[in-house]
This record gives sequence, structure tokens and C-alpha cells, in this order.
Amino acid sequence: MTSSSLPGRALTEDAGRRTLPPEVASILGALQASPRLVAHLGAVQGVAWRLTGGLGRAVPGAVAGPVSRSSCPITG
Repeated sequence: MTSSSLPGRALTEDAGRRTLPPEVASILGALQASPRLVAHLGAVQGVAWRLTGGLGRAVPGAVAGPVSRSSCPITG
């Protein structure tokens, strides 16, 4: 996949939403993910970001900060 391809642009360009993390972009690039999958993941991440941000403002302390891999109960 080249950087000028649609999935590549969807991973790196700001289209009014947050870009996917570099780790995710690397995996999607390696898998030659379809533009539709990349767009879907971007939309899901955007919704999750807005929901947790709103929850954090409405209920202070409800949302902890980012979780490191070592402290994550799933991966750590």
C-alpha cells in the first residue's frame, strides 16, 4: 500500500476527526485494509473519544487517563 492510497490517506489525514494511533495504522497498512474498514475504525474511535470525553466532563473521575500496556489487565 502506498501513502497515496485511500487507506493510507484515511490513516494520516485529519478529516475533522482524530487520526488512528500509529500502531493501528501500521497493522492496517500491513493487512492492506480496505478503505471501508479504515473509515469504520476511525468513526468508532471518534465516537468512543467523544463519549469518554463527555462522561469525563459530566462525572469527574469516572474516566481514568490512558492505560499503559503494563497496567492493562488484558495485555499486562
